[in-house]
Amino acid sequence: MEELLSKKADLSYDLAIKRVGTIHGTVRRIARIVQSLLTFSRDSKNDSFMSTQLKTVVDETLTLCEQRLKEREIRLELSPISEDLYVQGRPSQLIQVLLNLIQNACDAVDSLPEKWIRIEIEMDGVDVCLNVIDSGRGIPVSLRDRIFDPFFTTKDVGKGTGLGLSISKSIIEEHKGQLIVDQQRDHTCFKVRLPGA
Repeated sequence: MEELLSKKADLSYDLAIKRVGTIHGTVRRIARIVQSLLTFSRDSKNDSFMSTQLKTVVDETLTLCEQRLKEREIRLELSPISEDLYVQGRPSQLIQVLLNLIQNACDAVDSLPEKWIRIEIEMDGVDVCLNVIDSGRGIPVSLRDRIFDPFFTTKDVGKGTGLGLSISKSIIEEHKGQLIVDQQRDHTCFKVRLPGA
């Protein structure tokens, strides 16, 4: 009988430890989301440009969209990002651009049999290129010249304003960079080129 009670006590203790671990993980995840939302939502248009760690920008953006990727069963592939990689910019605006590109990629691949999004970082001289690639087959030639125009969208009515790419392009140009469609890829690729810090 004592042995049975001891096992029951151990079982309750193990279960309690497991549940505390789950709660702790959930609280940490909520804290990360709140921190990312605070960074993302603040009005930064009058902020000075600062040396910004690219890994932090990517991590905070992924915190905001990880649930959406999971719900849509979209595989995310992320190339390693050095913690020594910095760009000059406003972190909240860079998060806004990356979030827009990832959300567009989610919408583009949602109905495809193979659904993935890959984020790659590459150096081009002193410039840092952040590539958002998805499993789609690229932007049709007929649309490439228009996709950055304000209010132009290929989404169904009520599903897009056509402002995301236009605003993102303006933000990156304010950062002395470029936002382009990389036409050399087999899959859809948006390239954000920024001066390295």
